[in-house]
Amino acid sequence: MTDDEIALTQAELDKVLNSVRKDNAEHDEEDEEAGVALSQAELDRLFSGGSSPFADTPLSKPSVPPVQETSIPEPEVSPVADLPPEELSPKTEEKSNQDLIDAVVNAREAKIAERKARMAEMLAQANASSPRRIQVIYGSALKSGAELDAIPEGGVLELDRMTTELAEIYVDGKLYARGKLGSSKDGHTAIKITQKLS
Repeated sequence: MTDDEIALTQAELDKVLNSVRKDNAEHDEEDEEAGVALSQAELDRLFSGGSSPFADTPLSKPSVPPVQETSIPEPEVSPVADLPPEELSPKTEEKSNQDLIDAVVNAREAKIAERKARMAEMLAQANASSPRRIQVIYGSALKSGAELDAIPEGGVLELDRMTTELAEIYVDGKLYARGKLGSSKDGHTAIKITQKLS
């Protein structure tokens, strides 16, 4: 530290600043007439022990540019009839969000439908290649246990169907067709399909 420099504590610096503020408050009008104005750099130089900020510059009243009156232009308002219907609606953003949601839902539904069609095709292929149980029922009868036991070997069991009626063909327990009983060329019992139901 040189002889010209002054060391101040924070308390002393606060005291000087408060004194300056108080003095400024009491002499606002005098300062305004004298035109005293200090920049932040000049204040820093003053309190850091540098030379006076007024040493090189003459005192002058700061120039303030005159206030010019400017008129604020009126905003242009376009008639409502000129706006497209999308801009009239306050829910335009909600509509675009709903369109996006609908597109996602439609895409998922399309994928699900495609998977279902593929599974149905695979099931049809599996059914076409797997063996199916076929039963031919020519007629039926309803008898009690005693009546059934009373029929001897060589006896006749009467059915509920006439000989001229068609026999029923079941595939895996489901009625599939009707037809006439007969025999094949090699002597096996056969049925000629005359009515296909499914």
